Amino acid sequence: MNRQNIVKSLLKLNKAINGNAISATLKTLGQNGAPKLQMLLLSKNAQWLYESRLESITLDADSTVKSVCGNQEGAAKGFDTSKKGAKSYHQLLVFASDMKLLYHIWFRTGSAYTANGIVDFLKEVKASLPKNIAKVFFLADSGFFSGGLFDTLDSKSASSLWVIKKKVPIQMLLIQWLDMTCLPWKVAGDTTINW
Repeated sequence: MNRQNIVKSLLKLNKAINGNAISATLKTLGQNGAPKLQMLLLSKNAQWLYESRLESITLDADSTVKSVCGNQEGAAKGFDTSKKGAKSYHQLLVFASDMKLLYHIWFRTGSAYTANGIVDFLKEVKASLPKNIAKVFFLADSGFFSGGLFDTLDSKSASSLWVIKKKVPIQMLLIQWLDMTCLPWKVAGDTTINW
């Protein structure tokens, strides 16, 4: 199934896709329709993951900033290196790397910190994973460090990989903590890798 057919199927469009058709359809969904569309996309991705017959997957969490013009609803000034002071959105993403698939996304205000909402976001992801997925390997950068995330990953029995820049004092404390807990890790250049 090509991309155009997928979009037509998800939005229940009978005619050819163009910007006006998609815009009109999305407007009819209204404010309550956005979460429904998001859950529909998540369930469709879970179905594809089930059909892949994979038993283990790699989930790669990331965030990205998208600047906007004007006064868009939900946009706020945040950290955007390319347009300092511009209003933006700060999306939270998780990819199923094995399938090269954007598995889930949350749109957040531009002022959201990288780790804001990651625990609830991953709970949605975990709840949607099909039963054939027995093992999850989780990747994230140091912007996602939080006690809540560590607790969530421990409770889900997920393997994880963290890349930590050693120059920041909080990361140095984390390295000392890893030493005390006897968890395996190694230094690779300017980063510490924990798995």
